Amino acid sequence: MCVSTPTAATGESVSRRCARSASTSAGSRPAHAAPFKNDRHRSDTLTKHFSWAIRHLVCGETQEAIAGARSQAAVSRAIASIIDLLPDPALADARFRPHVLLLTREPTQVSAD
Repeated sequence: MCVSTPTAATGESVSRRCARSASTSAGSRPAHAAPFKNDRHRSDTLTKHFSWAIRHLVCGETQEAIAGARSQAAVSRAIASIIDLLPDPALADARFRPHVLLLTREPTQVSAD
């Protein structure tokens, strides 16, 4: 929503909010802008979801066990969202490539002998 205010010099309407929002591209913030209020929440959430992905995909813990009092569907969505955020292993930094490979590998079948 644009708010127009008349300027004293010309009497023309100037939209302050629209002029400000037009100076930045959609969805981005100026470099000097303060962090979003919920950036810390996002960081904590990503950390929690990453740990769920590790527990489920690497350690083999069931989603039901991870969920506990939460919804299993929520845990499943969180794990899937983390996997979607991972880069291609070939593009990942060398420090993180082993983690990316562990999380993106195809599940192995355990043979019964």
